[in-house]
Amino acid sequence: MRPLVDHNLSIPMNIEAELNLRNILLVNEIDQLITAEVTLRVFWNDSRLTLNSDHYDFCDRFGYYVLLHPNAINKLWTPDLFIDLSKDIRHPQVEIKPSSMLFYKEHFVRMDSRFNFDVACNMNFGSFPVDCQQCTINFESYSYTDTQWNLNWRKSGHEINTHIRLPEFEHRLIVNKEYLTDYYEENYTGMKALISLKRRILFFLVNVYMPSFLFVIIGLFALTIMDSPPARVGLGITTFLTLTTLFSSQKSYMPKISYFTLMDYWMMFSLMIMFLVNLEYPIYLLLRKNGYKRTARRLNVSTFIFVLSSIIAFNTVYWLIVGLETQKLCRGFDKNQTKFPEENKTEAEKMGCPDLAITSDEI
Repeated sequence: MRPLVDHNLSIPMNIEAELNLRNILLVNEIDQLITAEVTLRVFWNDSRLTLNSDHYDFCDRFGYYVLLHPNAINKLWTPDLFIDLSKDIRHPQVEIKPSSMLFYKEHFVRMDSRFNFDVACNMNFGSFPVDCQQCTINFESYSYTDTQWNLNWRKSGHEINTHIRLPEFEHRLIVNKEYLTDYYEENYTGMKALISLKRRILFFLVNVYMPSFLFVIIGLFALTIMDSPPARVGLGITTFLTLTTLFSSQKSYMPKISYFTLMDYWMMFSLMIMFLVNLEYPIYLLLRKNGYKRTARRLNVSTFIFVLSSIIAFNTVYWLIVGLETQKLCRGFDKNQTKFPEENKTEAEKMGCPDLAITSDEI
């Protein structure tokens, strides 16, 4: 049975939490999953628990406390939180489960737990490869409705490991929102944590955009080869097949989506340019064979001018759109990282724990 508030079961109980993002282990774009490791700290008051003032183990930013052995946690009431849309939850494989419970004065209880999990992340690749993905992690109560619980994030204490390095993404953690479910018969309280991922474009510039652009330029100058059919045809077909292989290899890293991405438009333009270059040559040869040498020459010059103008115009418009999409989708990205560098010390002083005049790491 949950603890009573002022000895009254009808008053909702207040549960608060802090989140420590330890690592982002994997971003699986094909399955649209994100794997993260976190430490979740949950706080509540339980009037049934009384701390003997003669026995203290340590002191932290909340005051003096007694540390309970992890094996004894199962014998006491704890909040039944779960992660909505999670595929799997794992605890580090150690002899004792990495969790703890701390008892403070005034019936104040804190429970810490370290775990990693796979959770669904609905991704939109329309702006790939300059997209920003928003992965929401929902913590909810499984049994208690909003008339029994109030679930809230604490205003301070949230942390993010500054040593997290993702090769393809920049990341931010946003912990600032509570909600009520609307997809059950009854309403349940929940808390949202948002992991925001901003894709780094440098990899695609080096491995996709630059090579494909150079191949298109090679195709452009292939138009100047008039009197050597083997060289012209071989160069055109080889370039076209190389572009097809390059783009196919990039698509293998993405789910099978039914809409165009920014990368798709670049791919289609490059392939259409090479198709036009390859199509122009047999028409040129046919005109020359039938005695229309001047018309064939005009066709070649017109095709060269058209392809060159198309490349310049397309690149101007394309990279302008890329810049606008980046600003629109990732607006405020650098402003949303949760940092509370001074609040923990201030809160510790308010709790009247003099040992915390240094830092909790020195205790």
